[in-house]
Amino acid sequence: MPVIFATRAAQGYIDLAPTLTKIVGDSPTIAVVEVTAYDRNQHVVTFKPVQTLKGTIATDTIAHEVAPVGGTAPRQIVQWAGAGEPGGDVPVAQRHAGHGADMPGHGWYQVNSVGTGPWKLGAERPDLPLAYYGSLTRLLEGVQAILKGQGAVITVVAFGRTARGRVLIWR
Repeated sequence: MPVIFATRAAQGYIDLAPTLTKIVGDSPTIAVVEVTAYDRNQHVVTFKPVQTLKGTIATDTIAHEVAPVGGTAPRQIVQWAGAGEPGGDVPVAQRHAGHGADMPGHGWYQVNSVGTGPWKLGAERPDLPLAYYGSLTRLLEGVQAILKGQGAVITVVAFGRTARGRVLIWR
């Protein structure tokens, strides 16, 4: 005798948001850099390495094109890069060949390598503040602790409508 069951579709969720530990572990190079110039017409931010935290930086300067010529650069990038105040430290995490994620203050942006020219602004990454959101000083402390295999207390953006901001501990 055949039996028929009425069922509902299963609701599943897979969280692919990176953790700071994963970003640090996957990054062949991590460095603290200094903004040396911002060309408002070309939308190019130029950096110089200040401190290497992991791997090696093969160049004296790093350039990021944060918007196409004639386009509009994201406001958060213009605020820190175009402030006319060279000397702000920005940790740069290059996760794998040709892709990087930078953390300028309270936000992240992704860049992609396109050969020998400046790195180009990549797709928006609203998931990266789930890995870390806070000051550069605290990020630097957390990255250094993770690289030493120690625990790090970091802040992240809350996920979902009912979630609260949390402090997470990685070991």
